[in-house]
Amino acid sequence: PALFAIQVGLSELWRSWGICPDAVVGHSLGEIAAAHVAGVLTLEDAVSIIFHRSRLQHKTEGKGRMLAASVSYQNAKIILAQGYEDIVSIAAINSPNSVTFSGDSNALKKIEQKLIKNDIFCRFLNVNVPYHSSVMEPLKSELVNVLKDISPQSTNIPFFSTVTGQILNGSSLLPEYWGANMRQTVMFSGAVQNMIKKGYNIFIEISAHPVLGNSVSESLSVMNHNAKIVPSLIKTKPERETMLGSFSDIYKLGYPVDWNYLFPDKAPYIRLPNYPWQKERHWVESEESRQYRLGGVSRQIAMGQKRHILLGNRLNIAMPIWDSKLDRKQISYLYDHKIQGSAVFPGAAYIEMALAAAHELLDNKESSNIMLENIEFNKAIFLSDEEDTNFQFMFNTDNKTFDIYSSKANNSNSWDRNATGKITYVTDLNLNKNEALSDILKRCIEEVSGDICYQNFKKIGFEYGQMFQGLKKLHFNQSEAIGSVMLNNIANDFNTYYLYPALLDSCFHVMLGFVSFNEKEQSNGTWLPVKVEAVHFYEKPNYNSPLHVHAFIKEQEKDKLKSDLILFDESETILAEIKGLEVMYIDSSEIYPDTDYLFQHNWEQHTKESKLDDSPGTWLILSDKEDFSKVIAEELEIMNKTIVLSTQNLNYPNLQGILFLFENNSCSILLDLIKKLADVEWKNYPNLWIVTLGSQAVEETDYPSLELASLWGLGRVISNEYPDFKCKMIDLSKERYADDIILIIEELLSGDKEDEIAFRNGYRYVNRLNKIPEDILNNNSGYKFSQDSTVLVTGGFSGFGLATAEWLAENGVRNLALMGRSGASSENAKKSLEILKKSGVNVMVAKADVSNLDQVSKVLMDIELSMPPLKGIIHAANVYDDAALIDMTYERFKNVMGPKALGALNLHNLTLNNSLDFFVLFSSISSVIGNPGQGNYVAANSYLDALANYRFSLNLPGLSVNWGAIEDVGYLERNNEIKAHLKKMGVKMMPAKKALNILGKLIELSAVNVTAAYIDWSKWASFNQSETSMRFGNLIESKTEESEQKFKFLDQLKSKPINERKEALKIILTNLVAEVLGIKQLDYIDSKRGFTELGMDSILTLELRNRLQKGFGCTMPATLIFKYPNIEKLLKYFIEEILCELFEVSSVKQDENADITTHIIDEIEQLSEDEAEALLIQELANLNYKN
Repeated sequence: PALFAIQVGLSELWRSWGICPDAVVGHSLGEIAAAHVAGVLTLEDAVSIIFHRSRLQHKTEGKGRMLAASVSYQNAKIILAQGYEDIVSIAAINSPNSVTFSGDSNALKKIEQKLIKNDIFCRFLNVNVPYHSSVMEPLKSELVNVLKDISPQSTNIPFFSTVTGQILNGSSLLPEYWGANMRQTVMFSGAVQNMIKKGYNIFIEISAHPVLGNSVSESLSVMNHNAKIVPSLIKTKPERETMLGSFSDIYKLGYPVDWNYLFPDKAPYIRLPNYPWQKERHWVESEESRQYRLGGVSRQIAMGQKRHILLGNRLNIAMPIWDSKLDRKQISYLYDHKIQGSAVFPGAAYIEMALAAAHELLDNKESSNIMLENIEFNKAIFLSDEEDTNFQFMFNTDNKTFDIYSSKANNSNSWDRNATGKITYVTDLNLNKNEALSDILKRCIEEVSGDICYQNFKKIGFEYGQMFQGLKKLHFNQSEAIGSVMLNNIANDFNTYYLYPALLDSCFHVMLGFVSFNEKEQSNGTWLPVKVEAVHFYEKPNYNSPLHVHAFIKEQEKDKLKSDLILFDESETILAEIKGLEVMYIDSSEIYPDTDYLFQHNWEQHTKESKLDDSPGTWLILSDKEDFSKVIAEELEIMNKTIVLSTQNLNYPNLQGILFLFENNSCSILLDLIKKLADVEWKNYPNLWIVTLGSQAVEETDYPSLELASLWGLGRVISNEYPDFKCKMIDLSKERYADDIILIIEELLSGDKEDEIAFRNGYRYVNRLNKIPEDILNNNSGYKFSQDSTVLVTGGFSGFGLATAEWLAENGVRNLALMGRSGASSENAKKSLEILKKSGVNVMVAKADVSNLDQVSKVLMDIELSMPPLKGIIHAANVYDDAALIDMTYERFKNVMGPKALGALNLHNLTLNNSLDFFVLFSSISSVIGNPGQGNYVAANSYLDALANYRFSLNLPGLSVNWGAIEDVGYLERNNEIKAHLKKMGVKMMPAKKALNILGKLIELSAVNVTAAYIDWSKWASFNQSETSMRFGNLIESKTEESEQKFKFLDQLKSKPINERKEALKIILTNLVAEVLGIKQLDYIDSKRGFTELGMDSILTLELRNRLQKGFGCTMPATLIFKYPNIEKLLKYFIEEILCELFEVSSVKQDENADITTHIIDEIEQLSEDEAEALLIQELANLNYKN
């Protein structure tokens, strides 16, 4: 009875909040509350049933137990057939793989032991009554007798019975039914599956604690459906918090909640608590709510009543204009309409908006009189993940035409016209039934399934999500097609639409299917709708039944197609007609030219022109090559330089340069060194030179060192995080480096701006990133994959790796081995694997860590034993653990290097004896530009780039692709903030489909190391706070703007009177902090609040310091933001120490190096060579250099 009371009370609470059930189902005694909630039983009858049922069952206490087990109903029957049929019953079938046994305790104990022995989950329930077993049989007659006076009633709310598993009429729930409810097996799984088939997709569990959610989830999984299971209460959480959380979940799922129930009156302002927050007001509300609060619109409109979700509110002005703001959450289904990787507002949605406007203008005319004419789609709307879209629908009452405009919510001053058309009303329509479906099918003898259609659509750029995959079957011939259309999910708001856009768009797929299957060759373009001659709308479809679409081809040219569509239901009644739907063919290359993306590094011979610096100065040499250190030191001493071999005190007077050359543990040593350098308050920053032996593939015969290539990646990060050190890198031939000593000395002392230099055979080379020539990919249709071999994809269960596996299958690969640490554990991976297998692909699932040599070896052995020969490898495994170099630990460094670098090396070493056709490494543009905050990731990807070149030198296939920002899968898909930041820097998004098409061409080309990224290099350079590397000189058109920016802050201050300069400087600093943090409203930034409190991490502090240096044209300490941690202190520092002359104040700046005594240098100069070497070894030990 207590459970019944909770269930009824919770149901009434939900109802009071406007959440009423569309159907009910109950588990065991839960059926009593379900019947009452549905209106079948009065409260008195329901209480009578629960009282007598519980009273009678109590008599059987101690006569048995219940055992839950993870077995199917069929297997449960096999278990009972082993001599338990008479003493144990199947009490409940909870899901396809879960039952509950009930009966004799000893027998259940034996069953438990058997299940445990076979590693099958089972557990005794904490009850000593054998519910739903034969023990209940004698009680049935008494229960039926005492309930003879109940009067069940019919109801409009469907009641799904767990006695029968079917829908029952309420009037049939007589006393005999409740007797069966107490005794018979609970058919919960069957009832739930029937609900799923009917399209129910939100399940609210009415209980004191969720117990049925897993059972419902299993049924959903088996039936391949998505639905949300929402709890009412969770015993470990506060009741109101849980209820309101579930209420918000239901709202986010699109349920049309009525907020009046929760907020019957105007809600008052409530001041948010300040401490410990950032002392900002965060008033979040919709535009409709704001207008209501300010008196702009009626309460009815503000609360969303009778408002078409796409068309919006009709404004109270003379001309009929509707205004709407499309909330991304409310119209999330539209994001399933993807073309070439981007979500595009569908043409069907414009038609729906026009139909909605036409009905509002009808004035009680019949719906069947509506006709839309001359619809043109003028400009596509790309739906943003970051902001909503505004629409205005304008109707001209004179000529009956309409125009649809849109703007982004954050830029309502800029409007684009997206569609136009005309609304008319016709009379005297003589509608007949459509031609018999059977007759059409006789002519359309070709047949394909909907799944095959959508796989085919994906190849031509239409990447429809689940909501837009309504085409279930297609029949066609050379001139017509007939398709069966039904949506996968029935949403609660379907009936608010006339022709639901996802449904209507799926009807268009009949024509698209006809085109794609009748094309003799697979195209590389996309068909896009441009106009519709007329839409005749007669009546709404029944969304619970299939819709048939008959398509006729009227005109067909090479790049244009026009057709008519008739939409009719199961009774062959015509619901709508689409006349003259015209689509145009657009080649993919017109949208995304390949050559806008592709770049590669080239080593070019180059002479230097600068004079040598022979002024006195100190040089620090750190190296594990004694002979090299000795010769360099001698040559530098000849040029008037003092040599130091210790890192104990880095702030040496007049330290001009640091030369770093380590062949072993080089990355870890350099990480420790940069942290020490960052701790010093430099008056004049020394230049940091990283010298490597054979890290770069300068000539075709070079065998690059992989570890040292990672060191170059770190060097590029240092250039961005610590630009003051002007980090430069030199690579020498490993075999002949001694021959180039003089060239090195000249380079160290030349002052040349080149920052990546190599010497080979006496020649000087510099590194340049160049655009790949435009004709290199011409007439390249992509690599033709073999159907008789196997391709291995690491990282193949998620993100870009999974997208790659799907692309391989679409392009002919029939045997795939997918490897990943977690295996196919995600729902997305499971779903993709199922689709791959259904399409005939042989997929091997390998749960293995690619950085573990033994595990990789086992996977390769499994491929050899059970799959066709391994001919291709794509290494897409990825791990992120971002941090600024000063916060980078060696553990974090290894976490990223392992899967990418070590994993790639394992694949390389273990397949040296395989005859591979391709060996592809997914690298990143981060290794090209040296992303600040990603030192470990940059080093790992630099390793991959070197490995591809190393394989090339061995005459083995190898391709490393430095991918740019991949928009629709993987890391960026989940991180909109990073995506927005990249866009701001000029890094544009690349659809995964486009990237993979490029990959096919690069494999065919036998390329080695290519950057595939869409970047506005000039814009990127303006955000790059260090002096832009010479490597990008061929891509950046002009540095004029950058030069103008260098002293722009000084110029602004100089233009002000002296009494206004302090406030002007404060504004400059505030604006700069806001830009770095991405804060748009300057009022949010209190000058006394700490930068950390504002949300500035170590990476952003580096960016702020670099921008300050660039804007003021001076050098500042690396610890600037830590020493002056808010705007007030930073302002004081600038006035008193940096700009004292400009502000006409006395400098309080101290010479940081004044207290450095010269005896350190004197002592070092008096050391013998042996003592100096011992000191170096000791210092390296002190630095704790560990691998």
